Amino acid sequence: MLLLTTALAQGPAPIIGPATEKPREGESAPPNCWYTPGGNAAHNGTTSNAAHLRRPVVAWRLKIDGELVGEPLVWDDYFAIGVRVDKKKCAMQVRRLADGSLVGERRLNSTSDPVLTIWGNEVCWRVGQTLELVRFNDKIVKFVKRMPKAKKVGQPLRLGTSVYAVVDGYLTRMRATDFRREWRSESNRYTGSPALMGNRVYALCQANAGNYLVAELDRSSGAQIAVTSSVSLSAVPSDQTRVIVGGNVLFVKFDNGAVLSDYVAPAGTPLNAMQLELPIRANAKPKPVSMPVLPGIDSRMLIRTLSRPDERPLALFPAKGKGDRRLDACELHRPLADVPPTISGGIVYFGACAVDLSDLKVLWRLFRDGDKPLPPSRAIPVGQTLLLATSTELVALRQDAPNDAVTDELQNTWIEQKRSMLIALTDRAVRALDLDLAVDLLAQCRQMNADETWATKRDKDITKKRRNKRLRAKASEAAAIRAERATLAGVLLGKVHKQVAGWAETRPALDVRQGLRYVLGKQPGHAKATAMVRAMLPKGITPTKPFAPIDWLDFIDATSHTDVSFLEASIDDFSNDKLDSLTLQTKQQLLEWRRRWRPDIKALQSERLLLFSPITQPGSLAKALAAGELVCDALEAMFAKMPVVRNDTRPMMVFIYPDRDEYLSESKKLGVKSVSWTAGYYSNMLNETVAKSRMFVPSDDSGFVKVLPTLAHELTHQWLMDRCPAFTPDRVASMVGPKSFWIVEGFASLVGQFEFDLARRTSRLGSNDSSRIDMVASAKPGQLIPWTKLAAMKRLDFDRFVANQKQKISIASSVHLGQGFTTTQLAMFYAQSAMLARYLYEAEDGRYRHKLLDFVAAYYTGKMDELDFEQAFGVSAKDLGPKIEAHAKMLLY
Repeated sequence: MLLLTTALAQGPAPIIGPATEKPREGESAPPNCWYTPGGNAAHNGTTSNAAHLRRPVVAWRLKIDGELVGEPLVWDDYFAIGVRVDKKKCAMQVRRLADGSLVGERRLNSTSDPVLTIWGNEVCWRVGQTLELVRFNDKIVKFVKRMPKAKKVGQPLRLGTSVYAVVDGYLTRMRATDFRREWRSESNRYTGSPALMGNRVYALCQANAGNYLVAELDRSSGAQIAVTSSVSLSAVPSDQTRVIVGGNVLFVKFDNGAVLSDYVAPAGTPLNAMQLELPIRANAKPKPVSMPVLPGIDSRMLIRTLSRPDERPLALFPAKGKGDRRLDACELHRPLADVPPTISGGIVYFGACAVDLSDLKVLWRLFRDGDKPLPPSRAIPVGQTLLLATSTELVALRQDAPNDAVTDELQNTWIEQKRSMLIALTDRAVRALDLDLAVDLLAQCRQMNADETWATKRDKDITKKRRNKRLRAKASEAAAIRAERATLAGVLLGKVHKQVAGWAETRPALDVRQGLRYVLGKQPGHAKATAMVRAMLPKGITPTKPFAPIDWLDFIDATSHTDVSFLEASIDDFSNDKLDSLTLQTKQQLLEWRRRWRPDIKALQSERLLLFSPITQPGSLAKALAAGELVCDALEAMFAKMPVVRNDTRPMMVFIYPDRDEYLSESKKLGVKSVSWTAGYYSNMLNETVAKSRMFVPSDDSGFVKVLPTLAHELTHQWLMDRCPAFTPDRVASMVGPKSFWIVEGFASLVGQFEFDLARRTSRLGSNDSSRIDMVASAKPGQLIPWTKLAAMKRLDFDRFVANQKQKISIASSVHLGQGFTTTQLAMFYAQSAMLARYLYEAEDGRYRHKLLDFVAAYYTGKMDELDFEQAFGVSAKDLGPKIEAHAKMLLY
């Protein structure tokens, strides 16, 4: 009863890092696949597909003629669905993922629910009391084989070349191509849908009348390994009962009203599932669980909904240690408890909502498509697409990513060559009379869209030879084929790399780098590809160990998009009369900080940026350079229509630390306090000889997304002081700030909300820093700084907020699952200033935009007479306040 009685902690969010161990076979859906209900053979809702870090858009919606049964199943560019047409008819449809269009369907009389499993271009589905195999290509769906009719057939589960199902009570493994039985359990009392993980099969089995246990079987032989103690159920479980495994946890969830009758629970909380720890110990006693919605499980955590008498809370349970966390404390998050979660690395999806598991912050959420709400159903991530489904509708969400022609070209080459090599191995296996190997290879050929006429001939040839009992396999030849099959991926990758290497003289350098990304994506340590990346490094760069070729490709990409050079410095430079004062100043800074910080600092200079970094994390530096240039682009576009007052060509100096620890320790040495909650800061010329920004920029995509608002915010401060063409700042007046200091942090926070697309080199105002929007949208009226007071605040008032952060404000959060904000007036100042600037920039068709830019110029040039809010904007801050709060809610909801 532990999960029913333990209070859910409201403390700090658990930090869920990357999985420490490689998923076992069947434990995670491969990229671009969702091949069985729950995504994988363990049914746990976990995928290895790359996470969708940015808000997608609705690509298409599709109404289904009939009732969709179960989840859509996907393999690369196609998906399959089971449809209940009416009480007597069911159908299996194959559709294109690109637009939902129909490839074909098979419609038959059946009273049982159609349940599907997909593998490659083959779908196995239950129709009546038998299983069927169908194949498809881009034009047709074709019947292949039917299993001999049984009295009762459960849900099929395919993994590789085998299909598992409960047939007439026996847990049975069959060859997928012809349903030939490979093994079946000794007992014929199995029911429900089994789960596979690694070399084990887990299934529910009847011990005796009304009592059931969980059995663990060997996947290769079907031999029983262990069974639990039995539990009494109030009803016979149906074949909809599902076994779910992940990490070291197993659940059995009953879907037909069966409950654990020997346990008493509070009214309204049916004990409709049982939980076990893995590996199963003989006679282990299952724990009763109340679980209204399917969970998500991996080796790090369990996310699931609990059933309580008066509510259905959503909670996260870390695999190690304490810290159970309720996730739906905010009313806005309560509906998430009704959605089966999908776990993708460090991200969990609750339908059209993506949450970062490291801090439980909502990365993005879509509530509706125009005036139509999005379905609250499991998100199925495949490639750049998220599929959502109701019983009558399918919705595809898609990331807006640029086309990658090079990757598409190499993937097509990979497929063609792999298909050709597999066909040759299949023919050899048939001649060597290793017919089981030939069948496996033939299945792989079909996954690669081999010619069906050829494949059918090989099917017939294999069947004919199998009937001839006098034929014997040629052992040495069969062994050679198996050995070649084992090295196939390496040989293929060698061919692809050779093709990419040949591009060096004939194709653009960008194509070569993208080709190397493809090779390294399949084999991160590929020696020849790594050597090519090393050869591309600029002179004077000595990479640290271990060498990270993908990160260095990011670095080379970033420097290729921008005209950059490496600045060097020596004492002798200061005797050179030909060097101007600005150049000497930057050289002096480089020498100074090599002494004060670390001697391996490099200075990377572009037209607008001068980055100081040890380049131990080249991916980090690449992202900082690319994002910094985009921030400058965005700011220049914002002020483009204002008269040009200055043309300051000096680059902005930015320190990029290799990691957070070094950022914090170096800040401490400088005497900069209170940076532990930041990713960067701007230090102006009143504090240092040369103004500069200091920050750390993670090289991984998810970490970078988190610090990007800070990078944009701090670079905005620096750009306004150093480069803005619309004014020449009064450096003293702009820092003293006798009035309207909100514009300094508000305008920088406005730019922090831009969404920067590094691949396309574009930007747009979005919700990149949603926490500040959330604070204004979610705060109660008495928690907000009065808008009139905010608009009139001086720099001194802001400094008082900085000095006094003991007074805490508790705000229910819309973007953080679980406990809301515990914040301060300083944070409220930032949030309200950001939303005030944003409203003035974009609301009411941009009517205040030009006045906002004029206000920025007036502040930075010390024109105090132009900083009266009501005179500047023609409306009082008090009157704008309710509109700003409503605008914040609109942006979130």
